[in-house]
Amino acid sequence: MQTHQTGSADLSIMEARTPINLPISVYYDSDTNILEVWCADDNIQAEVYVYDDSGTVEAYSPYMNVALQLTPYHSHSILIKGDGWEAEGGGV
Repeated sequence: MQTHQTGSADLSIMEARTPINLPISVYYDSDTNILEVWCADDNIQAEVYVYDDSGTVEAYSPYMNVALQLTPYHSHSILIKGDGWEAEGGGV
């Protein structure tokens, strides 16, 4: 975060973001309803959360490199939380 003074006491905060490219792969098999989350780098630690269309956590893993069984006939979103970073996606 960068902070810039705009007046005598006012502060304006501007985010400085840089894209992160991580070797993470996410696959969903609609025939078996299995979601696989894999990372080629064993040094990257993260938790995996899968939410159903109502926002309830349907599946969780404290580790990547996991296969999760999901409920069919629902729309899902995924959140991967690492130390200082997050990745999210939907439409599963």
